[in-house]
Amino acid sequence: MVFRFVALLKLRKSLEHQQELRLRAANQWVARVRELMRLSETSMAALARTQAASLDAGTAAAELHFLRGHAAACELRWRELSQQLGQAENVRDQQRQVLFRIREQREMLESLKIGEDHERLRRASRQDQSQMDEAFLLRQHRRKEN
Repeated sequence: MVFRFVALLKLRKSLEHQQELRLRAANQWVARVRELMRLSETSMAALARTQAASLDAGTAAAELHFLRGHAAACELRWRELSQQLGQAENVRDQQRQVLFRIREQREMLESLKIGEDHERLRRASRQDQSQMDEAFLLRQHRRKEN
């Protein structure tokens, strides 16, 4: 039974490691999308400042129209990133749950293995004690015969 536990534990640890890597990738995805959103917000703020400065400077309507179109594209990109962030966070949360279940199963299997190891040691100890008792009784019996 020990060999089955060892092989099964190896498999469980391998599965857990794979799930940890997937969770790490999901966390990186969330971080990457958040960074893109931050950059998009910075770009939108810079565009807003440019538009305000252009209005104050009396810039041509065509240039203002171009800046407004660029700002609208940035806002659209930010909304897309916001949706992508929601997806990334969902994937991350699901992966966290998968990892939790896999880890829980591995820990349960480890505790079963530990329990079986203790039982095997107890049986071996009882067997050793029984052999020592038997040897003692045989010596006692031989002494009585002599």
